[in-house]
Amino acid sequence: MNKPEQGIKPTELYDHCTQAREIFQWMEALSGAIADASKNETWGPYRAKHLAGLMHYLATDWGAYFDGIAESTAEKYGFDHDR
Repeated sequence: MNKPEQGIKPTELYDHCTQAREIFQWMEALSGAIADASKNETWGPYRAKHLAGLMHYLATDWGAYFDGIAESTAEKYGFDHDR
């Protein structure tokens, strides 16, 4: 019988980290766009509001995604969920 695998596979860890890095780059770009939009008195508040809504959506959606990955990893490898 094979010994159970311990920990996350390096390729999975790399994929998750690079995916998270890309998401944070999106967030940085959106925050810059919101700051720029807020400086324009004509259409700025409208754009800033919608960009902020998009940023909120992406943050909550990807947060839930990574929460799910963390939860399934904890269950798979017996990690304490509250650590």
